[in-house]
Amino acid sequence: MLPQGAGGRGSTRWALDGVERLQSGG
Repeated sequence: MLPQGAGGRGSTRWALDGVERLQSGG
């Protein structure tokens, strides 16, 4: 499900980006 290839750090960044979007309100 998570975008593999970044090595792990990219996955965390992707997840955090999603959380920030939800907190921002969209």
